[in-house]
Amino acid sequence: MEPYIRSALFIPANNPGMVQSSDLLEADAIIFDLEDAISIANKDSARYLLEEAFNFFDKSDVIRIVRINPMDSPFFYDDIEVVKKFDVDYIMLAKASQESVKELAARLKGTDIKIVVLIESAYGVFDLANIIKASDLVEGMLFGAEDYALDMQIVRTKESNEILVARQNIATTCKALNIFSLDTPFTDVEDFEMLVCDTKKARNFGFSGKACINPRQVTYVNDVFSPSMDEIVYAQEVIEAAKKAEADGLGVFSLNGKMVDAPIINRAKLTLENAKKAGIKYE
Repeated sequence: MEPYIRSALFIPANNPGMVQSSDLLEADAIIFDLEDAISIANKDSARYLLEEAFNFFDKSDVIRIVRINPMDSPFFYDDIEVVKKFDVDYIMLAKASQESVKELAARLKGTDIKIVVLIESAYGVFDLANIIKASDLVEGMLFGAEDYALDMQIVRTKESNEILVARQNIATTCKALNIFSLDTPFTDVEDFEMLVCDTKKARNFGFSGKACINPRQVTYVNDVFSPSMDEIVYAQEVIEAAKKAEADGLGVFSLNGKMVDAPIINRAKLTLENAKKAGIKYE
């Protein structure tokens, strides 16, 4: 079953305070970062601090992801050997490729840890389906738009029109292969109006959720990826009308002047399921 991840919050693995309080920040998943947020000089100490945190603090209330360094770095194998001793749900593989996914999967044998691939290059977007198929352990994907834009030599904007095609292709591929997809973070941590606008785009493209780089972004992202009360009320009306139509022997019926058929009914069921997962109370 696909995990319910509306928001996934990055936390530097060498920040003891944030690591300790990470499960209190209302994100559905925490991404403990051993890669970009950690300087080369602090890689060893970050692994040590993270290991200590997992040994002493219970993080079972949140989905736990650890981002490790890519296979072409000198830290890849050391990261794996340390992290696979933790009680984590996923390892996020930076600069994922078919080769690196297979190598990581081989080293995770005997554990329950699954893989989230981080797609952050033009070739990664182009080869995404094969990267996902490289191992049955791959259950999720995060799009890294900043590195992708660098690779494409394009300028990132708040409107994100320059990555529209990539986002839509990625979300569609992940949906087709039945894995969860996390959209790239919105990097301006002070502009919440544009954060909401960008998150609504991600939801409409078909992403499962969105990564966050600041705890203040989490509530906004959770709200966008949760069913609104208007959506819940309409879903309830659809379900009730569908029951009556079924009793009357109708497969298609009209509700408030609009045709309702199987896809609309199934969407209504999904809306109510997601409302329940989000902890939204309704009558």
